[in-house]
Amino acid sequence: MIAETIEDLELMEVWYEDDPAMRLKVNFPLFLGTGTKNTAVVYFEIEPGYRLGTHTDSAEEILLILEGQVEVSLGAEEGWLSAGQMAVVPAMVPYGMRTVGEERVWVAGFFSSNVIVSTFDRPMMPFNQRVVGTPQYSPKRRSPPETPAPEREVNGNDQGLQQDLQAGERAIKVRRDPRCAQEVPRHDRRWSYARLRATWRNAAPSPEDVHHTEALTERLLVQPEPPGHS
Repeated sequence: MIAETIEDLELMEVWYEDDPAMRLKVNFPLFLGTGTKNTAVVYFEIEPGYRLGTHTDSAEEILLILEGQVEVSLGAEEGWLSAGQMAVVPAMVPYGMRTVGEERVWVAGFFSSNVIVSTFDRPMMPFNQRVVGTPQYSPKRRSPPETPAPEREVNGNDQGLQQDLQAGERAIKVRRDPRCAQEVPRHDRRWSYARLRATWRNAAPSPEDVHHTEALTERLLVQPEPPGHS
């Protein structure tokens, strides 16, 4: 069983350089890198007087307000959510929120994909880029492969993306056909996917790179497995 405790999460502070009101702390406790197959969870906290910037997510999200109260903008709609309430945010619909009152806001978001690409209206710091999302593979959460693939410079070009595509396709082949289990060791399968995501995560991606990443994500990560295969 994959389990996380909110109180034990190490939260990363993110912000807009040119907007002091956009600041929060965030963590993805459950996603591809921690072993999920079809879902991801984000947890974030916003202090009173601050907000979450307007952005789109590549997958549908269910928001659950754990503490506090927020005003949410979703496309052309606006509304309020309080602790204990939930709301659905469709994929690729711009949304943001700000705190209401003097309470800190705690929010959990549940996604319908284990890899999320989020595009903000301004560069997100400390990454200094608008396109961010689920983290890359984390050695703290899972032991790294015994013989990882050689490191290469990530430059976002098509050749590098193709290398990750081929690695992901090999991993899918292993997942779907146990007779190929010797082709890629089990502990390398998730690593292949993580390298694919790291292509845009470690570089400042161009719009073309983002398009490639979304297309590869759909091809490699959203395909369901046949029943009975792990």
